[in-house]
This record gives sequence, structure tokens and C-alpha cells, in this order.
Amino acid sequence: MALRGSASLLPARFMLLVAHFIMAVSIFWSRERNLDNCLAARASSSDRTTKENEMIAALSLMMVAFAVELVGFLSGASMFSGAASILSIALHASGAISLAFFVLESMPCSSLWYIFGFCSAPLMLVEALILFTVFARHVP
Repeated sequence: MALRGSASLLPARFMLLVAHFIMAVSIFWSRERNLDNCLAARASSSDRTTKENEMIAALSLMMVAFAVELVGFLSGASMFSGAASILSIALHASGAISLAFFVLESMPCSSLWYIFGFCSAPLMLVEALILFTVFARHVP
């Protein structure tokens, strides 16, 4: 049985969401090593603390974005929306690849904010908008 229309996008959307999430969690768990990679060898302890807080904030906001998207996706609000699925596939693929480059190429810590801003925040906003429009219509 072949999947048709937006239903064929469901597996790709879910797999890329999970891949992006796993990359973010693995960076969060190994943040000491990633912090060493994105800081200069002679960084002061205050610089290290500042960058660690910056990294924790960016990764925490990514987790919030994943939670919002998972709520919308698993509740069915945006599951069969073709436009939301295509946007999600494109941005989660970009996010997972960008996070892989962040780890492999020892990119600066501030690049996490760009990855969040271009790959996670737009999806969170679209999903929140879809959730609002779907559930606002069903309020008695």
C-alpha cells in the first residue's frame, strides 16, 4: 500500500525531527568537549562560563522548540499539513546537518544561535500558530 499526498511526508518528517533532536541532545550531553572545541586555548574562566551559559540557553530553547513541534505533530494538529511537513523536513534536515558540522568542524559557540534562529525557531512559531488556529476553533 503506497502512501499518498501529505501522508507520504510523515515518516520523513518524524525521522528528521528525531535526528535533529538527537544531535541537539548529544551536543548538550557532551557540552564540555564541545565547549573546549569552540573556545580558544587560553580562554579565561569567566569567558568559559559565559560561553557555557550561552550554549545551555541555545540548546534549551531548541528543546522547547522540539517540545512545541512534537505536541502539534503528535496531537494531529499539523500531522497532515503538507506545507508544514515540507517546511519541517527542510529545516530539520538543515538543523541536523548544521549541528553535525558544529561538532565536526569545531564551529564557534555563537553559531548555535544561528542554527536555532534559522532551523528551530521558525518551526516553533509555525507549529504554535497551527496549534492556536486548530484549537481556537474548537473552543465551545
